[in-house]
Amino acid sequence: MASPAAPRSGVDPVKRVMSSSSGQSMGKIGKVTSNVTKRGEFGFPNGHLGYLTPEQDNALEEFKKMITAEGLYTPGKDDKLPSHSDALLLRFVRARRFVPKDALGQFKDTEQWRKLNGLVDLYMNIDVDDYDESRRHYPQWLGRRDKRGMPLYLYRVGALDSKTMSAYTKSASEIRMAEPEGTTTEKKAKDSNSKQKTPPRLLRLFALYENLAGPMFKICTSLADRPNPETPITQSNNIVDISNVGLKQFWNLRGHMQDASTLATAHYPETLDRIFIVGAPSFFPTVWGWIKRWFDPITVSKIFILSDAQAFSVLSQFIATENIPKQYGGTLDFQYGDVATIDPDYADRITWKDDGSSGTKNAKGELRRWPKGPTQWIERDDGKWDLLAVGSSGGKQRREVVASMEFDGELGGWADHSIHHPRGLKHQQGSNGIADENVRGSATSNASPIPPQAATNASLPIRTTTTDNNTLNSTLLPIAVPGAATTTSNGHVSHSTDTKTTEDLSAKLPPEPAADSAQPVPLAAIAQPLPGGDETLKG
Repeated sequence: MASPAAPRSGVDPVKRVMSSSSGQSMGKIGKVTSNVTKRGEFGFPNGHLGYLTPEQDNALEEFKKMITAEGLYTPGKDDKLPSHSDALLLRFVRARRFVPKDALGQFKDTEQWRKLNGLVDLYMNIDVDDYDESRRHYPQWLGRRDKRGMPLYLYRVGALDSKTMSAYTKSASEIRMAEPEGTTTEKKAKDSNSKQKTPPRLLRLFALYENLAGPMFKICTSLADRPNPETPITQSNNIVDISNVGLKQFWNLRGHMQDASTLATAHYPETLDRIFIVGAPSFFPTVWGWIKRWFDPITVSKIFILSDAQAFSVLSQFIATENIPKQYGGTLDFQYGDVATIDPDYADRITWKDDGSSGTKNAKGELRRWPKGPTQWIERDDGKWDLLAVGSSGGKQRREVVASMEFDGELGGWADHSIHHPRGLKHQQGSNGIADENVRGSATSNASPIPPQAATNASLPIRTTTTDNNTLNSTLLPIAVPGAATTTSNGHVSHSTDTKTTEDLSAKLPPEPAADSAQPVPLAAIAQPLPGGDETLKG
């Protein structure tokens, strides 16, 4: 692993880099750069903090100058944090092939979209039950990480039958949330007259993305028990189970897939590492040609389709057996729909406020689960971090400290784009060491930041497997799958805006199917082996 170069001043001033061998602090530094001496041909950590080529580093700096001139970014100075972390900004630059001008357009659009739709207030005040209902209809966090430290998600598309989706569409047609403090009558009138481009059902989905990009990436970044711990975690790994999904069900989900994927690719770029599709029905190769047209080509390039016989052998190369659900050959006991249990790898570091216990079980011997609803990590004066349960219930804001944890690294410098400096969020420690729950005040940008969307894949190339014809360069995720770029051998990233993908399997979109039937095509007919060998899969 390449070692970071000397830090610069004025950029992410409080980021702490951890030694990969001992996990000990190497001190506060600025932006992490690196003299890359060893790197794989594909993917992470190339193009991420600590592993930028001089050209890529220059592109990031040029991008920061451009967004500063546009009034979209405030650089860090002395002890004042920058408005956005380098890890966050780099996602936009990487997604646009390290072309600063292109990244500027996407970043500007995202800033406007976030402001128009009030993403910060949405996450901080969304009804807890509404949030949890949406969580159960989209990829669900397993409470575990892959071998590189990225969060793992599972999505069972079969759960989205027509009855379930009809009920959810009706329920998600509105958003219940507590009214943010400081909301004036004038602001209410302005908001009601604004043309909100994003429908409520999708905004509820993006509240889940705010959780991924904020508290989820933060805790994964903070843990040094992973390769490349100096590089933030900003991507996730996903298992998508499409077993028992009929042809007509795929068709009925097309609008759901397209809308979500388009917005996520535009506003949460480079937050996806891989999608492993398991349980593909026999007709899937037939329909893939038109299904893949629903998604951005870069998203498509992140998908790997696995046969039942190959699922565990491939998954276990990227994920430890104890973190793979039992139904896919692992030992993790995860019931789809449940809130995730606590990862044993760091359970002893968390102290829960309800009974003072630590570990994977509470004082009653029951499995400990993460809190229901949205949360935030807030730094305390003593260096520990409190887990704050936010959102609302019955129209009233929820601001409850539920746990505290000691992180490996100091992440106070991470200003995240999702959970972007929650307005008025302050963390004041009282004499009892617990945060003041009255954390909502006037508008300010001095909120305790949540770490950026972090990075990923420590020693594994993005597109590598040792199986034969088991994978497909494509993507099927009926949720907002964030766009991701493909890294080429020269370290640059290809992000095509073309609507065409490689080798469409059907000449045109077929008419709506009348039944769950199709002539089967062997999986090998569409699957492509990926580059790389055993040596690239270690770590």
